[in-house]
Amino acid sequence: MVKNRISPDSPERFQSRFFLLVLLTSTVFFILLVRLWYLQVIKGDHFRAMAEENRFREFIIKSPRGKILDRNGQILVESRPSFNLYLRPEDVPDLEKTLKSLSPLLGVPLEKLKEKVRQAPPYRSLLLKRDVSRESVAYIEEHLLDLPGVMLDVEALRSYRHGPMAAHLLGYLGEITERQLQQLRNRSNNHYFLGEFIGQYGLEMKYEGYLRGIHGARQVEVDALGRELALVGVKDTYPGSDLQLTLDLEIQQMAETLLGDRTGAIIVMDPRDGAILALAGKPSYNPNQFAAGIPGEKWLALLKDPKKPLQNRAIQGQYPPASVFKIVVAAAALEEGVITPNTLLGCPAYYFFGNRAYRNWKKENQGPQNLTRALATSCDTYFYQVAVRLGVDKIGYYAKGFGLGKPTGFDPMEKGGLVPTSEWKRRVRGEPWYPGETVSLGIGQGPYLITPLQQAIMISAIANGGKIYKPYVVRKIVTPEGKVVYEHKPELISQAPVKAETLEAIRKGLWAVVNESGGTGGRARIDELGVAGKTGTAQVVRLDRAGNRIPGSQYRDHSWFVSYAPFEDPQLAVVIFVENSGVGGSTFAPIAKEIFLKYFNIPKPPPPVRQNIQAAQTAPAGNPNGEH
Repeated sequence: MVKNRISPDSPERFQSRFFLLVLLTSTVFFILLVRLWYLQVIKGDHFRAMAEENRFREFIIKSPRGKILDRNGQILVESRPSFNLYLRPEDVPDLEKTLKSLSPLLGVPLEKLKEKVRQAPPYRSLLLKRDVSRESVAYIEEHLLDLPGVMLDVEALRSYRHGPMAAHLLGYLGEITERQLQQLRNRSNNHYFLGEFIGQYGLEMKYEGYLRGIHGARQVEVDALGRELALVGVKDTYPGSDLQLTLDLEIQQMAETLLGDRTGAIIVMDPRDGAILALAGKPSYNPNQFAAGIPGEKWLALLKDPKKPLQNRAIQGQYPPASVFKIVVAAAALEEGVITPNTLLGCPAYYFFGNRAYRNWKKENQGPQNLTRALATSCDTYFYQVAVRLGVDKIGYYAKGFGLGKPTGFDPMEKGGLVPTSEWKRRVRGEPWYPGETVSLGIGQGPYLITPLQQAIMISAIANGGKIYKPYVVRKIVTPEGKVVYEHKPELISQAPVKAETLEAIRKGLWAVVNESGGTGGRARIDELGVAGKTGTAQVVRLDRAGNRIPGSQYRDHSWFVSYAPFEDPQLAVVIFVENSGVGGSTFAPIAKEIFLKYFNIPKPPPPVRQNIQAAQTAPAGNPNGEH
């Protein structure tokens, strides 16, 4: 029996296939309709926004950065116009020829320019070089018709009017890093972008938010290839605010000049409130070289320079306080009743403790001395005896009370120094404090480390009645409209733990240092003011067994001179520190004198007659041995 078979061409087979085709087509159209509904209804707003973003582009217009002024309104830092050179490769008929023409003008190797072009996104203006020289700008402007696709644009770059002067304080700008960009985007409403220059150090960094201002923008319509079609709108910039400092330009310039090529720091401070009038540090650097982006090789050279020009020695240099520390030891001894101002102690050439002899800076026996005379002559053996009577912990207590051994709060990058105690030694070195170690503390040697700024705090406290003020340099911040958005008020941190009569006794001794016969700071004397001060010389390494110094400039002694004036109404404190000077602190007393004369507008006395010049250079008045 033969079964019925459906022919391939039969209506039934055709209808079956047609049904499957319709079902498949309907399914595809249904999926497309669902997808279209999803894109247009559910995700419509999202893709509409993306389309607008692709159609419109926003280009940043950088805001002018605020100025930095001294206390009298003199400009220290401002912004200057500079020319940047851009290239649009798509508009250049002969790219090779154009790049060859630009290479010598820009001082950029041809291969480096080609590499920039290769890495650039299409239909975008490519920055070839920032801050093009005026000569190159003039040539390019003259030949623009021969350089299609080449454009010049004006940008404000930072200008430090006085070059290296106060560079450590003012700081510099640098290109923002990826890490900084992320941090700033998370905590700031202001827009930051890669390639932007922001404050990287000093006041430029600390007050970035005030100085920067608010960037504007230029919105343009572009085609599908990113080419500009029309200007849609402009958002205006808002300039940054100005910083007015307590710095005095003339005093700062004088301090820098007097410091010369020496390595060290000079700080001039108002002891009445902690305002800084000058903060000079050497060696320094020129922050202008950072304005347009410092080349890698120059940055590396600064980092590797053995003189460490990037280090702000005024707040980051940590040194033994030397004989200046005798001020603190004297205060501790008076407060603890170890001595009175009239207590007489011997000042021999050597002080013997245990099996060791501790030398005085003078080789002869100077006889019994009271506190005033011991400070005036800077008798080491007097203060050895006082230190042993006090002990390390009492000395440390008063040192900390005068602001030593911890950051002052002036700058987040400052160092704290070190005030040793018996507990510190047990914790850090795992050893007890031995009585013999206390002897050297009397003259500021041993583990003690302080910064020049801490010395300024200490001598200011002696001058102002024991008040420890937080040092400051920004007096006020002013918006472009002239509104004061910040004004500093003196910040009293603490009161030194000493009585008024203790300070009076010490001030009497510091006056004698400068004004009495035999005083080690006689070269700072100004009769009209009554300068008070203290010399100090920090021994970098111990002498050898024969009492000789180790050769080498890095082993030479450091020198200190701290002072204030006028004696009856202190208005100015001056601290001078010179690293590895190899001479006594008395050598730099004349530098303080020059600053006092300038500030108080006192005519400079005539130079000594010729026959006395050599004597004046070899030994200060009343101090034939040149105190160390």
